[in-house]
Amino acid sequence: GRLDAEPPAKARREAEMAFVAGTTRRMIGEALFDSIAVAGNLTEYKWPAGANQKTVQVRQRVYLGDEETAKDGPPPVEKSPVVGRVPAMGGGSAMQAQGGGYDLENSISLDFGALLARDEVEDELESMRMQSNEELEARRMALMNARPTRRGKYKYVYRDQTVDDNPRYSSSFRMATPAPPDHFLRIFGQPGRDRLGDFRNFHASMRQALMMLNGKLTHEAARVGTYESLHGLLQGEGKNLSEAVRRTYLYLFTRTPSKIEMEEAMALLAESPVEGMADLRWAMFNSHEFKFIP
Repeated sequence: GRLDAEPPAKARREAEMAFVAGTTRRMIGEALFDSIAVAGNLTEYKWPAGANQKTVQVRQRVYLGDEETAKDGPPPVEKSPVVGRVPAMGGGSAMQAQGGGYDLENSISLDFGALLARDEVEDELESMRMQSNEELEARRMALMNARPTRRGKYKYVYRDQTVDDNPRYSSSFRMATPAPPDHFLRIFGQPGRDRLGDFRNFHASMRQALMMLNGKLTHEAARVGTYESLHGLLQGEGKNLSEAVRRTYLYLFTRTPSKIEMEEAMALLAESPVEGMADLRWAMFNSHEFKFIP
């Protein structure tokens, strides 16, 4: 079995001494990420196409020419060329179109189908061959000389872009590692490659608390999409709030709610079941029972 969420100190100490329960410990970043994605039904699309249209600002560099004023219409957008090969990622194109970081978690998901379909094994083996410093420097200079250069004046502008915010996340073990510095996994302790022996840091931080409270992953996992089976229990002909609460506790806590928890949840769902369920799931995601292993 398992201990309750907050057992008495004496009961926990006796259980640990009898080796029927371990010390309370926080899940590692990968396990926490996958737990939120699975419990929030983010492994599949939760909304129909076009249901979550949002307007975001994209920073772009534009070419002005030799003069500060351009009389031939709007200046063209300067696109940076891609140097080298980058593994295909599920949301890479979306991330590039949105200026580099709107949906960071989804942007580093690897598309294993595209990777396996490529027939470039010999080229990749050749690129991984050990090279001297002189060869590496010569290769870098050749790549720099091959890049098209455009001298003149530039400026950065912000433009509005409409995106369909309908995220779908894969497992953290199918993502490129290490993740970018601002990614959920790095904030929750995933080590980088800057030095050997960079072990995980399991100490809690303010950034981790803010990521759980206001992060995109927790927010999207808490929302109830129209494609979720839980949505049919919150409104319509099959409305059954008590069953919705019971399933939510099974999804997130792997247990049924107590009598007090059921009463509090029903009071939260009384006015607006869909929004109330989002608030309930958000609170459960930020609870110690979800984030810590009993």
